[in-house]
Amino acid sequence: MQERIDIHFHLLGKDDDFEAAEKGRALYWSPGDNQHWQTWITNGYVEGMLRLYQHDLGLHGKLTTEQYAEIAYRSLASSTEIDAIVLLALDAVFTEDHTIDRVKTDLWVPNDYLAERTSKLNARFSQENLAKRFYLGASVHPYREDWQDRLEQALQLKAVLLKIIPSVQIVDFAKVAPAFWTAVAASKLPLLVHVGAEYAFPEGRRNPELDHIDQIKFPLDQGVKVIVAHCGSRVFPVDPDYVDELVQLMKRYNTGGDIRLWADTSALLMASRVAVVKRIKKLIPSEFLVHGSDFPVPVDPFAYNPLDFPEMTLKTFVKISETNNHLDQDVLIKRAIGFPDTILTAASQVLRLDAKDGPA
Repeated sequence: MQERIDIHFHLLGKDDDFEAAEKGRALYWSPGDNQHWQTWITNGYVEGMLRLYQHDLGLHGKLTTEQYAEIAYRSLASSTEIDAIVLLALDAVFTEDHTIDRVKTDLWVPNDYLAERTSKLNARFSQENLAKRFYLGASVHPYREDWQDRLEQALQLKAVLLKIIPSVQIVDFAKVAPAFWTAVAASKLPLLVHVGAEYAFPEGRRNPELDHIDQIKFPLDQGVKVIVAHCGSRVFPVDPDYVDELVQLMKRYNTGGDIRLWADTSALLMASRVAVVKRIKKLIPSEFLVHGSDFPVPVDPFAYNPLDFPEMTLKTFVKISETNNHLDQDVLIKRAIGFPDTILTAASQVLRLDAKDGPA
């Protein structure tokens, strides 16, 4: 039986020791010196949701980095719909002259730190005889002077994908050395790239042009397998929506049985995306979709109901509304509104899963 994998799950925390992050010993979270009012509101909302998840999972106390890791562990351990999760790293911000930008680096989840965390969590699953696991989703900034060494390190750490948020990490793909994309293609690591409006990070609000869908043409043309997060869809009506452009690019790059361009279903179940989801179901072939949750982005079960989606029965809607596990609720809604279960196992076709023997 193929694993049912959530390929888009963020590891967050409250640590703010930049030097420890540089050494790969901790994650770093400190947007205070670079804050934007919109992301301040978003982060407050997400933190409130995390406290709700704490309660649902029987956790209490201060929301620390350790508590967040425990939320991730218990969410997967108690899930009946998901077997494995890709935890996502996020590299620091680097300038074009290879210098790290401490102020604009609001979140830094180093690969080596995340690999160690993943290994410890997987050891717990083994000790408790649970057939569950976390995978490492690495992140390497293309402007790093040592990107080759970092990419090789990611492979040694058994990463299954490479994550870049262009606006947040301030990466213009047109300015990335072609050698970087060539190396990524050779590594067999698919590139998970954010496309569309970004509300969780200050730099995401300041650099929206970097999240334009045209960015992905550069890695695609160099042979990189690309996964477009959120199907390139808008969050709010004022945001750009790239679903139509994504469909056209899929027709261009997915030929001859070779699927080079994928899209994930992460964060689609926000209330603001109901109309977009209907378009995605209609326009994007399901064989090009892979499942993701974008945890801790919340699911809004009441926005996805039998009135808006007649294919969902009232009985199913009631079951969904009574489901406490965030991961399961996400899957149950997608299934009920017509996404096939193949999106849950499609990761086996796109991720570098020969890494499955890596951090255990």
